[in-house]
This record gives sequence, C-alpha cells and structure tokens, in this order.
Amino acid sequence: MSLEVTLTGSGLAWSASLALLSTAPPVEASGQSPAAALDALRRAALKQVATEALAQGVALTPAGLVAAEARVRAACTVALFKQQHPAPMLRVSDPDGLGLDVSTFPDLDPLFKPIRGQRAVAEAVARRWLTPLGGLVYAPDYGAGLASYLNAGVSGPRLRALEAALATQALADERVQAAAVALVVVGAAPAVSLRASATLTTALGPFALVLTVDQLAANLEVLRA
Repeated sequence: MSLEVTLTGSGLAWSASLALLSTAPPVEASGQSPAAALDALRRAALKQVATEALAQGVALTPAGLVAAEARVRAACTVALFKQQHPAPMLRVSDPDGLGLDVSTFPDLDPLFKPIRGQRAVAEAVARRWLTPLGGLVYAPDYGAGLASYLNAGVSGPRLRALEAALATQALADERVQAAAVALVVVGAAPAVSLRASATLTTALGPFALVLTVDQLAANLEVLRA
C-alpha cells in the first residue's frame, strides 16, 4: 500500500505527518519550509522503523532500511509536488439562487459547462417529464414518461390528464412556484410528435419552456414568458 504524507502550514511554520506503521502512532515533524518539514519527517520515519524493528526483535538489514527510506522519500516527493502544484478549484457563482447544473439537452455537455437560473430549472423539469414514472428506484414519484405517449393516441381527457401530470412534476421541483402546461399532438403516426408548452414561475418570475418530443429526439427551448 502506498504511503501518504500530510503537509500543512504557511510562511515559516510547516508540519508533516505520516502513518507509517499500523502498530505505531503517525510520525510527525516540523520545519520552517515544506522541504525542511519533509526532511525532518523522513528522518523521524526511519527512526520509527528502526525502533519498531528493535522492539519486535526483527533484524533490520541495510536493504530493508533502503527500501523503507525509498518509500518514505517517494511519499514526501508527492506531498511536496501537491503543495507546489495545488489542484485548481472550480468556483462558479450562483447569483440567481436557483442552483447550478450541467446541460443534458440535446445531449450531456461533454465540457460539463455549468448552467444556472431559469435554464437550470427548465432542464430539471424537462428531465422529469421525460423520465418514466418509477424509473428512479430511489424516487418512485419522479417522472412522467412523456415519450411513451407518442403512439398512444393521446387526446381528449387523456391529454388533459397528462397535462396535469406534467404540471405536478414541474411543481415537484422546489424552485417552481407555479406551473401551467399545455400539451398538443403534432402530425400523425409514424411521424407524430408531442409539444409541451409551459409557463413556470420561480423566484425570478415567470418564464416559458417548450419541450418537443418525437421518435428521434427531445428538443428544449427556454423563452421569455
């Protein structure tokens, strides 16, 4: 198993620690720079290895000591590299307070660029409409399965019931305060499509979305109300 050194501090005060042996507490050392702290840790770690070997009555050969030092040095090198090259942090503001998401229309954005505001809400609602009811084992009330009605001959009361189901799904998103949905069937089999037009109201006010579903794709438009 690889070793991992924890290196913390700033200015002239740095500390390093390493859980080297399962039978002994972590080794700790300090220094006025990251390199100094790690060098002190290396020496302390090798001292712990020798002390533990003596306590266990195990002969520590030169080869064994070299191998132990190589592992500790490698862990210290990784810690120093991480300190000098910290992983970049992605900070994305959410001024609208409606959350952040990644676009999935028409497909998952390969660059994972964040979307926010009304677009994020619209895509979340559209996913609810397209997901079959019960399609998420951890959320049995999530989904309306809109695409499954393409060739079902939806009309009259059944169409109105589906509109109500879509509105209910939209309101299930806590960011949606009000929802009005109109559903129309466009064309005829086998080229039929369903167009759901909705006005959704969030803390930012109302906006419109149009989700068109056919046998090949689902297209989403987000418009001004």
